[in-house]
Amino acid sequence: MTKRVAVYARVSTARQAENDISIPDQLAHAKRFCASKGWSLFSEYVDAGASARDDKRPQFQRMMEAVCVDPSPIDVVLIHSQSRFFRDVTGYSFWKRKLEKFGVSVVSMTQDFGEGASANFAETVLAAADQYSSEETAKHVTRTMLENARQGFWNGSQAPFGYRTVEAERRGQRIKKRLEIEDREAATVRQIFGLFLKGDDTNGPMGVKDITSWLNRNGFRNRNGNPYYVSIVHAILTRDAYSGVYYYNTHDSRTRRARPKDEWIAVEVPQIIPVKDFKRVQALLHSRRPNMTAPRTSNNEVLLSGLARCDSCGGSMMLRTGKGEGGTYRYYACSANRLKGASTCKRPIAVREDELNALVLGALADQLLNPERLPALIRDA
Repeated sequence: MTKRVAVYARVSTARQAENDISIPDQLAHAKRFCASKGWSLFSEYVDAGASARDDKRPQFQRMMEAVCVDPSPIDVVLIHSQSRFFRDVTGYSFWKRKLEKFGVSVVSMTQDFGEGASANFAETVLAAADQYSSEETAKHVTRTMLENARQGFWNGSQAPFGYRTVEAERRGQRIKKRLEIEDREAATVRQIFGLFLKGDDTNGPMGVKDITSWLNRNGFRNRNGNPYYVSIVHAILTRDAYSGVYYYNTHDSRTRRARPKDEWIAVEVPQIIPVKDFKRVQALLHSRRPNMTAPRTSNNEVLLSGLARCDSCGGSMMLRTGKGEGGTYRYYACSANRLKGASTCKRPIAVREDELNALVLGALADQLLNPERLPALIRDA
């Protein structure tokens, strides 16, 4: 019987192709490989710029969700080499065994070890070698980037809002970059700080939400052409770089855990906001911190989270809390109005959580638990 194949191709972030073949080449090789075997290429999944040290890859997860079902729509996950699938022994073994539970095998086009115990042993050894190579490469890349920052160069592709990257010098094939001010964006940064400290012609100093509303009402858009959110404005007001110093190595790149301050590297960059004004803004934000905490939603507790929509603007509803005569209560409120300001939703909707939940559950019960449906539900249970 013809085997149904899903091809998985990947290149990493650290090196575009890790001295390996490109994604188009991987896919072309897969088509030739399937043709030679008489297999049917069922689907393709591609993660461009994703590390194989963990499974946090959008297309990898999408493939596993589609494949790991009973019965599975495919018979083979085809990869160029084991390193395209995983560079971690535990991850490789876990996902390979999960696929096998659904009758799906992992086949490498360039590393055929056959079947049986000896093949499994060889695959495990190779996975360990891939993991070692990946960790060593990551270590060398990290060391290079730390030294790059110590020398005052910019690590990364996208500059912070208000700046752009420019070539500072070349060292062989490597281009060293620094930040310089992007005038249009820097003007917006100064506008935001000015609104926070002084306000505009008609209002005094503004809070973060009022600034967000003011920006959107006056046609300001962020770098991507989208309206401003409260979180974006808050991030701009707290970005150290604007005071003339950018800190590198503040968080672990994999776990996102904060590093001790003695491991931070200070990099001088062009100043957009005077240090005195920047420190004043930080002090004010710190003093208002309880009012800056965004409402939290919990997937486990909020029944209609991600489902309820504002009838006025069509945006999603988020959980808010408030106080009334009966004490503290919870309600669904328009998230667009809360996060982007009043200009995005002129008539925001707010509904008591318990009342809306009861209304929805009551309607579902009326539709599902009627006499005509009960026999079928009981039979299928």
